[in-house]
Amino acid sequence: MEGVESWDDYLASPPPRGVGERLKKRHDRMLIELKGALGRGQWHRFSTLLPHSHRWRLFDPLGERAAYLDIESDGLGPGAVITVVGIYTKGRYIPLVRGYNLTRGNIEEALKDSSMLVTFNGTSFDLPMIEKHYPGVLPPLPHLDLMHTARKTGLKGGLKAVERALGIEREVEVADVNGEVAVRLWRLWERERSRGALKLLLKYNKEDVKNLEPLARRLYEALKAKTLF
Repeated sequence: MEGVESWDDYLASPPPRGVGERLKKRHDRMLIELKGALGRGQWHRFSTLLPHSHRWRLFDPLGERAAYLDIESDGLGPGAVITVVGIYTKGRYIPLVRGYNLTRGNIEEALKDSSMLVTFNGTSFDLPMIEKHYPGVLPPLPHLDLMHTARKTGLKGGLKAVERALGIEREVEVADVNGEVAVRLWRLWERERSRGALKLLLKYNKEDVKNLEPLARRLYEALKAKTLF
């Protein structure tokens, strides 16, 4: 809209063409609440007020201390349990393994200094699974689901397909490992205590979370360019 370059401009302006008085008042209330949450540093509240399609914008101010998260499980049925919670933050991979160091306290410790959570399909799988097994353990942080962000750029499919489309590579050893193989690797570890199986599972999980960082940056830049130009 001509002459409107900021929220304050919009708040001070009359209803633009096509926007009635009632809708303008709703917009104004929303902007005032957003400005308040932003001014108080309440990023989680700010993110819940943003439409999902615009949460990619939070990556610019919050990406430096983001926690990239991915879980592994022993299946997809209603009785499935979490086997690994992988967290990559500030250049460090933190694997939390069932029966070893996967505890509520360690999840809280790994995420305590994070500014936002970044996942791929975490809205439907990872975060609900964690909440089911460790209720209330996740801190109130903005959440960026890169599966939906990728679709906004026109990229569809799973994590590996999106990575390939953007030229993000994986180590050869785990390039062909998928969720089904990850379940088999865990069962091999449980049944035979195969250290090789557990090592390969953790390497696969590490690639999943580590690759979310360049993926988030490339998707952010793509959407930024698309929005501006």
